[in-house]
Parts: sequence; C-alpha cells; structure tokens
Amino acid sequence: MAAFIPDSNNRNSITLRNDDGSSITVYEQGAHLSSWKSTDGVEHLYLSPKAIFEDRKALRGGVPIIFPQFGGYGPMLPVHGFARIRPWKIEDSENGRATFSLHAGLAELFPEGCSLSDSPQNAVKLLYTIHFSNMELKLTMKVTNTSEEREAPFQFAFHTYFAVEKLHRTVVNGVNRSPYVDNNESKGDPKAKVHQPEPLWIIREEHDRVYPGQHCAILLQDLEAKRAIQVSTPNLPDVCIWNPGPEKCAALKDMPSDGYQHFVCVEHGNMLKQVVVPPNSSWTGTQVITILPGSPADAKM
Repeated sequence: MAAFIPDSNNRNSITLRNDDGSSITVYEQGAHLSSWKSTDGVEHLYLSPKAIFEDRKALRGGVPIIFPQFGGYGPMLPVHGFARIRPWKIEDSENGRATFSLHAGLAELFPEGCSLSDSPQNAVKLLYTIHFSNMELKLTMKVTNTSEEREAPFQFAFHTYFAVEKLHRTVVNGVNRSPYVDNNESKGDPKAKVHQPEPLWIIREEHDRVYPGQHCAILLQDLEAKRAIQVSTPNLPDVCIWNPGPEKCAALKDMPSDGYQHFVCVEHGNMLKQVVVPPNSSWTGTQVITILPGSPADAKM
C-alpha cells in the first residue's frame, strides 16, 4: 500500500510513477499536487521556490483544492476553505492513478448558525482521483453528502498553477468572447457586476477574473517553444484566470519577486454560485489538462 513519507522539507508526501515515465508528487496536507512531470523531465506545474512548508499553510503553486469557499465569496476563514490545509488519506493507487480522501462535518459548511450537534461530524466525504500520463492529467473530485436530512452547500475549484517559461510570450486563448467578474472589484460580492468580454491574449499586469457559466477550454501556448496545454472540463461551469502581476507578487512572502513571470493559474470550478448536494447524494467535478503539439498563435503582441 502506498504511503506518505517525509521529504527533504520534512513534510509527508508521495511520488508516484507511471510506466510511461511520467510522475506526480502529492502532499498529505491538502492532497496538494505539487508536481506533474512527463518522461522528458519537463515540469508542467509551477511550485514557488519560496513555498512555505508548514502545518495549515497552503503551498504556493501546484494544485491547491478550493473547498468549501472560493476566495472572499463567503464568511469563512481561511479564504479558499479548509480542504487545502488538512491532512488527507491515501485510498489506493496503481499505475497512472491515485485516490485520496477527506471527511468533514456538514456543520463546517455552515460557518454561521449551525452547531456540530446538528449533523454527523463526517457527513461529507471528498474523494479525489488523479489520473496522469505523459500527455494528460485528469483531476476528479467527488463530494458525497451522507446526511439523511441536510443539504451540503459549497464552492469548489482546482486552483491550478501552470508553469510557463516567460509570461510575455504565453498566449491565453479561450475567453476572448466571455463576460467576466473582476475579483479585485467584486470583493466577494456574489452579485458583482458582470463585465462585457475583453480580448485576452498576453497577460501583462495583474489579472484576476472569473468567467462564469462558460465551460471554457483554455489553451496556453508558448510562442517560442511551440508547446501548448489545453485545460478543459466536462462539468465545471466557471473558470478563473489569475496572475498577481509584478506589484502584488513582490508583496507575497512565499513568492520570488519575478515569480509572476513563470506561471498562469487556470482554475475550473463552481466559484460564484454554490453547489448544493441533496441528502444521500453526490456531486462530481473534473478538470482535464492535455499536452498538445504547440504552434505560434495568430495574435497581436
């Protein structure tokens, strides 16, 4: 049976390898996927070299799991919820696949007006399955509400940091015709203004927007290296594209000042509206990342 073991940072993690030569590394805290490498040694996820490896501190980079609250869209602290800072269990693993689990109380999804005595403490089960190979990374979260009486409301996202060599030569394609909510402007207001579409090709400054109800397939293309990654979903309606830009990046303790130049976050999820899982029911969300042959994009620089 696979097990977490201490790494060089004295944090419990596990590295799994596929027969095709690809590999992933996952941390016990948060079931945090920190690395996905293909057999050529290329790392497709960005992990900050200044990431903080401490209890109840989410790693900066990789794929933090956002649950049960997205950002400031609710009263919960810490923002983005508790799933990314709690220890998970390994359920099973085999060639190219691993599954992790976390239990939580229904009351934890109701930060106001619900006591732990209102429902079983382990009424909500998260089952996280990672499929990986040289060409594809598939992330699937299943949330099951075992309560007999109460609904389970939550927000969710795969907060995926994609490694790029240079931000200024990375084309983001897929949301040019999509309305958006500006997270800096909305301040967590679920009724925030929805802006009309604006072209987005190259991120040149801070960018923090949710494109709601799009089921977008996002394409990240490196203009020089001729590499491309497609990020898609069959069932998560919202996509957030985020990069802190130079000023905000410089203020982050767990990020080098030039870190913003080396990643783009593409997060699929249910962010602006809650998922509501009825009693004795389940919900599933999936994000699929596919490595494609790249080609220069027809975009104005």
